[in-house]
Amino acid sequence: MEYGSRRVPTHDLEATIREATAADADAVVSLVEEVGSERRWIASEPPYDTAQRRREWLEDLGTATTAFVAECEGELVGELSLWKGEPGTLGLGMVVREGYRRRGIGSALMRAALEAARSLDGIGAIELAVFPDNAAALALYRRHGFVEVAFKERVVPRRDGEAWDAILMRLELAG
Repeated sequence: MEYGSRRVPTHDLEATIREATAADADAVVSLVEEVGSERRWIASEPPYDTAQRRREWLEDLGTATTAFVAECEGELVGELSLWKGEPGTLGLGMVVREGYRRRGIGSALMRAALEAARSLDGIGAIELAVFPDNAAALALYRRHGFVEVAFKERVVPRRDGEAWDAILMRLELAG
């Protein structure tokens, strides 16, 4: 899918949403590590092998259905990836930099992702996992039509030996 680059107004700023490229690798890896270091929003957490994470992201970019980035004033502030899951299904993962959350970046990335997903033949649904205490992400996903399909107890292993719960959500694209 050719999405191009689009400037989109968000709540209180203007962002550029575009398809990610290999040139974004360092900035995306830095963003994921930054968000992961908060140890709250995503499964990834430090310590990081940045070079390995960069190689993996580039490999993922090569096999992903598509990935999008959000930029504000030349700074990469968000990333969303779609990848092939079960037959007819895409997986979704997203990160947004602190300070840019709850300002429309996630919604702008989600609109680009949904447009891309709906243009693909043979894709009927998108699935994702979110931590139950991530109220803002849950609200975002619900606003875009995702519904909760399962609650999984202690399925996300953490470095301290804990395992966190996750809510699985799904959006049917047909109709």
